[in-house]
Amino acid sequence: MVRLVVDSREKAKNTVVEYFRLKGFDVSVERLDAGDYLVTGSENYIVERKSLPDFAKSIVDLRLWEELKGLKRVENARPLLIVEFGRLYGGFELSSVYGALASVVFDFGVPAIPTMNLGQTIMVLERLCVRALGKPSKTPVFKRKAETLEELQMRILCSLPGVSTARAKRLLRRFGSVRAVFNATAEELKTVELIGPRTAERIYEVVNAKYGS
Repeated sequence: MVRLVVDSREKAKNTVVEYFRLKGFDVSVERLDAGDYLVTGSENYIVERKSLPDFAKSIVDLRLWEELKGLKRVENARPLLIVEFGRLYGGFELSSVYGALASVVFDFGVPAIPTMNLGQTIMVLERLCVRALGKPSKTPVFKRKAETLEELQMRILCSLPGVSTARAKRLLRRFGSVRAVFNATAEELKTVELIGPRTAERIYEVVNAKYGS
């Protein structure tokens, strides 16, 4: 028996629930610890859905990377990111979107499927439900994973302005430690791949500025 669980905070939950109930699927609305949708059956899937503006915003505020980690902490379920490509607001560059998607796939190992709207996203979810038909597999388990030292180092560096996961990795490879990154001059920071002059100056300013100045 295939079951679809929709997170209670998902904005599109009413539309999705109505569609799948009309199709005869077992669907419920619950609070999920990760993702927006959980498909269970012979295969299990944990899915994060984002509109393009929300995807861009989640890159800037670093929320995306934490959400991806959450997906990967769900045992016995395959993670998936769905991005609905609509209009992009706020001056965010489309090239940055594709760069982030590449990081999602290659750095985090989370598959990503682009759709044009909610209707197409529902089609993807329905295909996942069809794939999950059959004898139930192991039950998905939402587990909180203790952060490794490397993950803590990455978290610290990713809190700096303009520092993505890919940039944080390059900073650590170049300088060897978080302390060394913080002690680096702006000129030294500029020598790191993906760290442009503007980002280097901003990092140096934040690290070295006197509190309250």
